[in-house]
Amino acid sequence: VAAEYTDNCGPVTATLDSSVFAGDDCGWTNTHTYTVDDGCGNSLTCVIVDSGADTEAPSGTCPAGSTVDNVCFDDALATYPADVAGVQAAYTDNCSDPVTVSLVSSNLMGDDCSWTLIHTYSVEDDCGNSAADCVVTHSSMDTEAPMGTCPAGTDYGNVCSADAPAAPLEADVAAAYTDNCGTVTATLDGSVLTGDDCSWTNTHTYTVMDDCGNSTTCIIEDIGGDTEAPMGTCPTGSTGNAICMDDATTVITVDEAGVAAEYTDNCGVVTATLADTRVTGTDCSWTLEYEYTVEDECGNSATCVVTHTGGDTTAPTGT
Repeated sequence: VAAEYTDNCGPVTATLDSSVFAGDDCGWTNTHTYTVDDGCGNSLTCVIVDSGADTEAPSGTCPAGSTVDNVCFDDALATYPADVAGVQAAYTDNCSDPVTVSLVSSNLMGDDCSWTLIHTYSVEDDCGNSAADCVVTHSSMDTEAPMGTCPAGTDYGNVCSADAPAAPLEADVAAAYTDNCGTVTATLDGSVLTGDDCSWTNTHTYTVMDDCGNSTTCIIEDIGGDTEAPMGTCPTGSTGNAICMDDATTVITVDEAGVAAEYTDNCGVVTATLADTRVTGTDCSWTLEYEYTVEDECGNSATCVVTHTGGDTTAPTGT
């Protein structure tokens, strides 16, 4: 300071009397007061005022958002709420600590199948210096297939293959499943009938899907088969046959076709097979029994016994 002054007679000295600091980071002054003297008591006052202020915005890196899959649209805000403290921790300021962070907006767009949640924050120091807005973007989608238990198939028992019942309703299959985000639909892809009347399987394949195309497969197997024997009335045998006992089986022959014709089956063809022949009695009075096994194509059978009777009613002849 003294170097800035001259005196008419001798050297000059400057003495700092005081320094007064006023203001804050946002605007301050430092006032320095000097007495400038020539050594003879002649003096004057020099006042120097320094000033400054924080003009630098906070610095840092805005946090990255999350891209974890399988979060539903309705759960987005609860799963990824605004995080003012987290953003605040990501910034520093040359003068103010901590910085001031405020949530400007939260904008959720999309649906369960693909959504984006944008949180926008302002970042400011105590002097109003602002960094560029911090924009944190979260995104996700439903990637989980419906969950549940595929309904069990049905054992329909005594049902012919041609009469195998239709596939279960798609709505009933869908009702067995739930989804983490939305509704469930079931679509019948196809039904494949294998086997025959004796034992059949009807395999129904469904695609169970949510609104976002996540799917699982449900396979239902229904089974059945013919367990019913042929039904009908066993033919009535003949009576009053004037035949000797030894001739009974020769004259009254086996009639498998005739017996089979008296029966029907719920599913297929009926056959009759002679199982046993029994002749009892004497020439005077005898009984002939033909026992038939009446069977369908699946081995279900009934027994038919046709009984014929007769005896010798002719007197001896001669002279």
